[in-house]
Amino acid sequence: MRFGQGASELAYLAGLIADGVLPLPLGLEVFESKVDGVMQSGRWLLGLQEGATALYDDLYSRWARIILGVKPWRNAAVVESELGWHLSGAARAVKSIASRRAQLYRLPAWNVVRSSCC
Repeated sequence: MRFGQGASELAYLAGLIADGVLPLPLGLEVFESKVDGVMQSGRWLLGLQEGATALYDDLYSRWARIILGVKPWRNAAVVESELGWHLSGAARAVKSIASRRAQLYRLPAWNVVRSSCC
């Protein structure tokens, strides 16, 4: 879906952080807007598929390790916690699904999109 675009944004961002051009706290804000923002557009739809939550967990765990520049065997939960991430990849997918459903429920009852899914 948008994994390639998110990965390229992350590689560029991780390089800036590793070179000291961008401080880590600012880099994390950029991550949320640029990388996670790219992923968010289709995450609600892909998150409904079987196995997608595990895919998102794995992806965000790898990205957390890349941002901090740590070895791949470091515990993902610890690394994500060190970054201050309160939501795992799967939790981000669930949040996107819930947000989209809430948007659909707010549509008028006569709306074709709402009537087809809600």
